[in-house]
Amino acid sequence: MNDRYEMVLTRTARRALSGTLPDKVAAAWELIRGGLRENPRKVGKRLNPPYGQDWAARRATYRIRFGIDDDKNVIVIHDIRGRADAYHHSGRR
Repeated sequence: MNDRYEMVLTRTARRALSGTLPDKVAAAWELIRGGLRENPRKVGKRLNPPYGQDWAARRATYRIRFGIDDDKNVIVIHDIRGRADAYHHSGRR
């Protein structure tokens, strides 16, 4: 049995990985591909409202916001942002 979670990237997360973040984002990508898929609760923490159902993992100066669906064994990566911009709530998700 494979205990790793399947990973789903939202459009925002795909856009961040494809070019809006500097080369240092490679560390964040390694976290997503490795530890986050194996044990998301160990490398992340639950966020407060308005992100109450989401989790965040930190790598260097980047924050990876994600959701966990244990029933489907899926992690949904919502976005990847620099620390300064990560938790600015715009009312949209």
